Amino acid sequence: MNLAPWNRALVVQPPSHISVVIRAGLPTYAPPAPVPEAVTAPGSTEGIIFLPKVVVHGSKPSGESEWQMVTLRGRAEYLKKRFPGFVVPGSDPLTEHVPNYAAQMQHDEVRKENFRALEDTVNLLRATGDLKGSKELKEEMQRVLIRGYDWRTERLDRSYNNDRR
Repeated sequence: MNLAPWNRALVVQPPSHISVVIRAGLPTYAPPAPVPEAVTAPGSTEGIIFLPKVVVHGSKPSGESEWQMVTLRGRAEYLKKRFPGFVVPGSDPLTEHVPNYAAQMQHDEVRKENFRALEDTVNLLRATGDLKGSKELKEEMQRVLIRGYDWRTERLDRSYNNDRR
């Protein structure tokens, strides 16, 4: 061991007769015997524990998104980072009295994500044979899909397009 001159005094090795006494007092390590592997015939149920069937009822917990986990200031920064160029300079992207494209795009992304989940549900209903339920859900989705008129959104769209729409 190479130590600097000022550290050599700190390294103290016990005398050999003390080391022998210490080692004799310590328990010895004996590895456990190997466990023989159980060999069962294919298709045999020997050694398998069958549990009773369980049906879970209840609502699925909602998954938290990045949007739900941040503060209002964090949401504003998230919109500026996620949709660069769509936040009006000098304005707060979270204000509702003057909506902006970044907030609208965030709402549309969440809306599309929810529609994908509903489309999966429609396909599941159709696959399980509930054609009436899948048809009703599909019709409701079509009614919700078309966005209603909102003067703020319309004015925002026209102002960004120089009143050409």
